[in-house]
Amino acid sequence: MFKIYKIINILVIIIITISNLYYDIIIKYHSIILFFFILVFLCFNTQFKYKLHFTVNIYFIILLIFISFYWGIWFIFYIKFFNFNFSFLILY
Repeated sequence: MFKIYKIINILVIIIITISNLYYDIIIKYHSIILFFFILVFLCFNTQFKYKLHFTVNIYFIILLIFISFYWGIWFIFYIKFFNFNFSFLILY
């Protein structure tokens, strides 16, 4: 069970970092900060997982909440201050 959570956490790191690094220079610096924050959070996560023995990964849920707030803040920022288009949603 621990290996499944670890694989999911690593996949989330890879997906978020790759998707963030393809945006503008403003987003690029914040994605690097978010990447290091996720690494620190996962170190905290793996240290306490053996002690608490939770069936639901609470720290991973908190991390997902933080990421959703992060995406929401930058999405609103782009809509208000730039000519935001949804061309990044189209797969070329």
